[in-house]
Amino acid sequence: MKTIQKLKHLKKHFGFKDEQLIEIKKMYDGEFFDPADANVQKLYKISQDICNQYNNILRNTTKKQSLFKNFQTMLKKTKLLSLLFIKHGLFGDIREVNAIVGLVDLGRYVFLNRDAMFSKYALVSIDHRTLFGVNVKVGSDTPKQDGQKICLEQICIGKDCWLGAGAKIENNVTLKPRVVVAGGAVVTECAPCDTLLLGRPAKVYAHLDENYHTKPKSKPNYTDKQKEKIFAVLKNLGYDNIQKDYTKILSGEKFNTAKPKVGSLFLLTHRLCAELSHPSTTPERKKEIVDILFPNHGKNFKIGDGVFLDVLGTVIVGDNVSIGNNVYLAGNVFIGDNVKIEDGVTIFGSEHDLIGKKRKHALSRATWTDTICVENNVTLGQDCVIAPNSTVDRDVPAKALFTNKKTIA
Repeated sequence: MKTIQKLKHLKKHFGFKDEQLIEIKKMYDGEFFDPADANVQKLYKISQDICNQYNNILRNTTKKQSLFKNFQTMLKKTKLLSLLFIKHGLFGDIREVNAIVGLVDLGRYVFLNRDAMFSKYALVSIDHRTLFGVNVKVGSDTPKQDGQKICLEQICIGKDCWLGAGAKIENNVTLKPRVVVAGGAVVTECAPCDTLLLGRPAKVYAHLDENYHTKPKSKPNYTDKQKEKIFAVLKNLGYDNIQKDYTKILSGEKFNTAKPKVGSLFLLTHRLCAELSHPSTTPERKKEIVDILFPNHGKNFKIGDGVFLDVLGTVIVGDNVSIGNNVYLAGNVFIGDNVKIEDGVTIFGSEHDLIGKKRKHALSRATWTDTICVENNVTLGQDCVIAPNSTVDRDVPAKALFTNKKTIA
């Protein structure tokens, strides 16, 4: 989007005057500007307020709403997003976000999962139908500087890309269409079309076309007793007729979250996670929610605030397990005894097709849940990422990526 349109947006919606936009114009143009300028700081504050309002709508949605209330909420969310993303197509699904007004352009049907964060040091363009996993960071942590002034660098993400949980994209990177960035990868270089990127720094691991096939993956192994507990919870919640689809989840088979009953179970799980962390939730209700979300947990189970579980029942927890704040859990996750999971850890085994054409139409997009095992007596350090299909048999340091039995700092 042209800078002049962005400046008109600021004048129309936030009351900026022409004389207040000198440094902001330089920022939008990718020129060196003064970040300490009062009006730049004002824009930062406005942006944070919008993000807080939007994210709080989602975090405080603890109960199923009426159709009218849902419509009101949708309108409020759309208005806030249109203030934040000046150039955008039709919104897809945006769970949570942290961005500066005017720095991010969105195409149509972009999906941003929880805790998407855009650096204030990058100008970002995201094309149609791109997917973000949870806890994705876009943009470098430090700017390009000239004395006290800085300038913003470009990041371009093409159509039908997919950024896995915990991934990070640095400044001056272009991802061509249909690039897949593996969970926990850090991308520092441009990537060609139809490629799979792995590692820190990320490198091209494979070229994705109709002839590409993934290696066979381990299947989850729930006991009959564990399944009985899960299906008993589902029955109590009124999900008697979901057993066939839910069994696919527990078997690591493909399923479709666009099915109303399946999709509503995911939404219910997310509402329960919000309620679990809500200040008004009583200790008795918190215990009840934990037993719903984790039907198979052992004794002395401790859980922090802001935990995100993708769908209830799919995490098996042993004895003496503690989960910190803002931990992300998805997939068929088996956690042993005496395990400590520190704040901000990402254990995310939710998968889509790697081939871009198969992800193109959201209503027919297949999803499946991989298996992740955390063995006894393991500590997962703060902000580390555990890749899908991993068996964690050792401590993982803070901020590290654990994948294929390797630890990458």
